Amino acid sequence: MIYASILAAGAAEKDDKRTLPRPYTLLGNKPILIHTLEQFAISSKIDKIIIVANSDWVVYTQELVKKSIPFAKEIHVIRGGENKNRSISMAAKYIEETWGVTEEDILLNHDAIRPFISQRIIEDNIEAGKRYSVANTVMPTVDTIVISEDKQTADSIPPKSRMYSEQTPQTFQLKQFLDTYYSLPEEVFEKENDSVRFMLNHGHEVYLVAGDYSNIKIVTAFDVEVANAFLRRMEHDK
Repeated sequence: MIYASILAAGAAEKDDKRTLPRPYTLLGNKPILIHTLEQFAISSKIDKIIIVANSDWVVYTQELVKKSIPFAKEIHVIRGGENKNRSISMAAKYIEETWGVTEEDILLNHDAIRPFISQRIIEDNIEAGKRYSVANTVMPTVDTIVISEDKQTADSIPPKSRMYSEQTPQTFQLKQFLDTYYSLPEEVFEKENDSVRFMLNHGHEVYLVAGDYSNIKIVTAFDVEVANAFLRRMEHDK
């Protein structure tokens, strides 16, 4: 079974409480979350979708999905955690408790606020997930990376040719993820804020999937402006 979890809980908590959480901000005439969800809903490769929402927005999200997604796809909305890593584990455990887990199950985890994900990236992640226990979507960085421990002076400047910026999806063979998660003390997982790094640090090979510069993460008001301009261009080119 191929599952996709759309991670909206962490993004919601970071937003100004006086405004809509970022996944529910309009992009064109639809919330960002719906643009993102549509890309997974139309994929013939994805069997079930789990939306991991902020606990205050679960009911709203359920109603939004019913109203917005006409596709015949099984979509579940669950409460998420305080960060992306915790939300991924909650999605994985929800799958385990609801349907059980087999060696063939794969879970793609994608930021709700990356609405321009392509079908190519989704399919490449699925293929990588069939071959490797972990896959991470990345792009070569266009900027030189400067490392600083004290945030005032440079400690090192690694060669740009070796540096990649992380996108999503992050993809796991679900049983291997859960086996690793359950085999370690809870505090080990709690100290980590990236599930791919967690798996890498505990013996799993991580395969790199090519992302796309259009697979942007919409965090700031400026990002919304850029995304709207990109959306208008896409609609004009149709």
